Amino acid sequence: MFFTRNPESWSQGALTAQILQREACDWSRFQNRRQVSSYLGLCPSENSSGPRQHQGHITKAGNPRLRWALCETAWRLLRYQPEYRGVKKWREHLAGVRTTPAKKKQALVALARTFGVDWWRICTGRTTPEKLGLVMQPGATATVAPSSKEPMT
Repeated sequence: MFFTRNPESWSQGALTAQILQREACDWSRFQNRRQVSSYLGLCPSENSSGPRQHQGHITKAGNPRLRWALCETAWRLLRYQPEYRGVKKWREHLAGVRTTPAKKKQALVALARTFGVDWWRICTGRTTPEKLGLVMQPGATATVAPSSKEPMT
């Protein structure tokens, strides 16, 4: 199941929605947010030993098409969805005057991970877009597309 929305209201176009649906196939196969972010390849690598703990760059072990689509969606979320909870969380890192371009990219990837997990929550019915601060235009309705397991009529 996936939702298609007006790109200006949702910050996600029809192509991105199709990529997210077709690449992930069945979002309900993930049990928790850690499995989702691991599949997306947007979780940090870890190098720990004893009391020392270090988290490094993202693993990139997941699906590269989903990672690309989520990063592109993150840019659109910044522009069209200022009330989204992920944008609010990372706004100071993304809009800071003294923030370096590298730190802005890191914050954008963090926003993409946040949206990826939130997209999983929406697709599996754990939350609604309104609870996450995603603003819908009047008249924009959600349409449920058939999954690959359901027969087309």
